[in-house]
Amino acid sequence: MARAVLAAGTLHGEYYGATDSSGQILGFILAIPPGRDLFSTEVERELGFNEFMDKLSDAGKEYFKTTYTNKFHELVEESLGPKGNLKSFWIYMVMVRPEYQRKGIARALMGLLREKASSLGHPVALSTTNPNNVVVYQKMGFVLKGQAIMPSPWADWPIYVLSTS
Repeated sequence: MARAVLAAGTLHGEYYGATDSSGQILGFILAIPPGRDLFSTEVERELGFNEFMDKLSDAGKEYFKTTYTNKFHELVEESLGPKGNLKSFWIYMVMVRPEYQRKGIARALMGLLREKASSLGHPVALSTTNPNNVVVYQKMGFVLKGQAIMPSPWADWPIYVLSTS
């Protein structure tokens, strides 16, 4: 799924990256600007999403299409208001190489994105499943807007929605 997100993000997303002096990528953020949703077009879905879905079991496909999709959108709307993800710069990925974490790279990249979003009158929003990341994002100025336990036939898991507004 990560490959599908990265590939589709090249079409309509915005990448913010950090490199060292030799050009090695240290980290990046992928955000989708307001008014767009990742995988909303067949062209985007053909960049790996459809292949990912084809590999899921029938139970996995059903879960993704019904429970996950519905519960996720309900949580986002409860947290950010109707179409809140489409009114925000929605972050799909924040990655920093492990040996460069806790050195301010993600914070600096987030600052670039927040500056652009603010200049256009939009918040930045994201979701995470890791409670440790909630604390990290809060230290970067994000506010926890909502949380839920995502039901699953395999194991329930937490999900959190955060925003800069």
